[in-house]
Amino acid sequence: MRLGQTGVRSAEAVGYVGAGTVEFIYDPSDKSFYFMEMNTRLQVEHPITEMVTGVDLVEWQLRVCSGEPLPLKQKDITLNGAAIEARVYAESLTPDGNFMPAAGRLNALSTPEHLQSDLRIESGVAAGDEVSVHYDPMIAKVVVWGPDQESAFTAMDTALSNFNIVGVENNVGFLRRLVNHEDLINGNVHTEFIPQHKQSLLPQSPSTLSLARAALGFVLQEEIDVVKSLRLNDNPNNPFVTEPNFRVNGSYKKVLDVNYRDCTYRIDVTKYEGWWEVCVGGECNYNFKATGVLDKNGFLNVTAASEEGTDRTKVYSAEDKLYVFDSEGEYCLDIERRTRAPAIDDGEVTGGATCPMPGLIDKVFVSPGDVVKPGDRLAVMIAMKMEYVITATTAGEVESVLVSPGQNVCKNASVIKFKEITP
Repeated sequence: MRLGQTGVRSAEAVGYVGAGTVEFIYDPSDKSFYFMEMNTRLQVEHPITEMVTGVDLVEWQLRVCSGEPLPLKQKDITLNGAAIEARVYAESLTPDGNFMPAAGRLNALSTPEHLQSDLRIESGVAAGDEVSVHYDPMIAKVVVWGPDQESAFTAMDTALSNFNIVGVENNVGFLRRLVNHEDLINGNVHTEFIPQHKQSLLPQSPSTLSLARAALGFVLQEEIDVVKSLRLNDNPNNPFVTEPNFRVNGSYKKVLDVNYRDCTYRIDVTKYEGWWEVCVGGECNYNFKATGVLDKNGFLNVTAASEEGTDRTKVYSAEDKLYVFDSEGEYCLDIERRTRAPAIDDGEVTGGATCPMPGLIDKVFVSPGDVVKPGDRLAVMIAMKMEYVITATTAGEVESVLVSPGQNVCKNASVIKFKEITP
C-alpha cells in the first residue's frame, strides 16, 4: 500500500497524467524502499500486475488516453496469488560466464501453452524466423501464476522446461537454474545475487544417465527417419514398411561418438526384443523400456523407464547435432555415427579368450570382477548357423568384457580379458 501511495505522489508531484511505472528498490529486512526511476509507459513486467489483479492495464492505458476515467478505484482491486515473469533472450554464454546478445535462425521452437492453464506467453517470433542483430534479442516473455509464490516457481520451472529452442543460443537453461535456486525461492535476493552464485547458475555437464537417454533418443529418431524414407515409395506391400523393426538376428547395435564441450564419450545402444541396453564409456550400463513420439514441431518426446526411474527426454536431431531437453536441463551434443562396432584387434591376448572364427556374439555370461576356472562358459557366438561356446582355458579374474550381444566379431578377436590368479 505504501509503495502504491508513494508512486501516486511521485506522479502528482510532476503533474503526470497517463499510464506510468514507478520503480523502487525494496529491502525486505526492514521493509524500507528507495525510489529509482519513473517511466512514462507500461513496463515489460506489467503482465505480473495483470495476472494477480485480473486487470487489463493496456486497456486502461487506452481508455485514459481517450479521456475516460479509470474503470476501478484502488479499493476495488484485490491481489490474488503470485506471478513470475521470465524473459527468454537469444544470448550466448562467454568463457568468463557472462552473456552476450546472440542472433540466428529459430530452426525449431516448442512452447508450452497447451500444458498449463495459468500461463501466458508473449512473443513475436515463430519457428523459421530470424533473431536479428538490429533489434532487441528477446524471444518471449513467459508469465505464470500460482496460488502462492512456491507454486508459482514450480509452474515457471515446468513452463521453461517445455520452452525448447533450436538454432540460436538462448538463456532458457540459465533461467531454469535460477528459478530453482534456493536463495531466490526464499527471497534472499540482492544486486550481487548472480555474481555471488555464478558457479551454480552456469551449465553443468550432463550425467551418464542423461547422456544414455539422449543417445537412445537419437537412435529412436533414426528409426523414425528410416521408416519415413521407406514409406515414400507408397508401396503397401513393402515388408520393411509393414514391419519396420523386423530383424533377422533379433537385435542390433549402434555405436556413437558423442562430444560435449571437448569431452568425447563412446555410447553403445543395443536393441533387443522389447528393451534397450545403453552403455556410456564402457562403464555405466542402463536397461530401458522406451517409446518415442514425434510432435508437430519436430521434437521427439522419449519416455524411458529403467531401474533409476522413468523420465521424459525431448530431443531434436539436426544433422550431426542433437539438442537435448530433460530434467537436468538442456544441452547440445555433437554426434558421430560409427557405421559398425569397431573391429577388435586380431591376435591372441595374454590372459583372455578369443573367437575361434568370425561370427556374431549371442550371449555373454561373465562380468568384470567374476572369477572363472578352466572350462567355465564365457560367451556364446553364432557362426554358420551353429552355436559355439567360448570357455575359459585357465583360471582368472575377469578384468574386462570386450564384446556385447549382437556384435559381429572377426576370427581371433578378443572376447574377455582377465588377469591370471597366481596359485
